[in-house]
Amino acid sequence: MDARLSEIERDMPDRFYIVRHELPILGDASIIASRAVLAAQRQGAYSEMYARLIRTPAVTDLAYVSQVASGIGLDIEAFQSDMQSSRTTDQLLKSKAVASLFHFIGTPAFVVGRTAFLGTVTVSLFKALIGVETDRPCDATVT
Repeated sequence: MDARLSEIERDMPDRFYIVRHELPILGDASIIASRAVLAAQRQGAYSEMYARLIRTPAVTDLAYVSQVASGIGLDIEAFQSDMQSSRTTDQLLKSKAVASLFHFIGTPAFVVGRTAFLGTVTVSLFKALIGVETDRPCDATVT
């Protein structure tokens, strides 16, 4: 879905933007990977770290993600510090709260406007949903 979302963001920059949340649900390796992509994001390398980790069959540990970080040119000291920071912990807790709010039990999961769903969809269906959500007036009243 990442490639599909990037395509949509490129095609519809005035109607669509991506807010990514990491939801580590597969144990310790998943937590390390989530912390690694968030730490890499602070150095502008979210996409590179994510792409490397998503396609590896290796069990992710601190040594492995540090090696990947070094390979993509990150400042390793800052990377490892950011992985363990309270800011990263807070981001993961916020993502967990968002997942709970929408009753997401896995990934990928999406919220487009007022529509939330789990699983993958085609680019054309995603674009159609964006059209419906951005064209539909908000029916909520703010008091």
